[in-house]
Amino acid sequence: MNATLANTDATDRLFAERLRPVRHARGWSSTRLAAELGRHVRFVVDIERRRRKVSVGEGRAICAVLGVDLARMLDPGVALETLTGGAE
Repeated sequence: MNATLANTDATDRLFAERLRPVRHARGWSSTRLAAELGRHVRFVVDIERRRRKVSVGEGRAICAVLGVDLARMLDPGVALETLTGGAE
């Protein structure tokens, strides 16, 4: 696997791993997030379970709704606690 593909996989994994704790920190269900995005709940569930990759536009929309900066969400150097306010 080349470095670009490895980085893409790592980015996809990081986004998926962080989505649920960030959503929970806001007290939102997957149904609520999906409704805010105008999408079916399966959209959110599939992302969180890494069954679906997220496009840049989708990532921006998800982060905007959750009030999180996309760059910080995807930065492995940013602690999850700073995205969730310490709540998980």
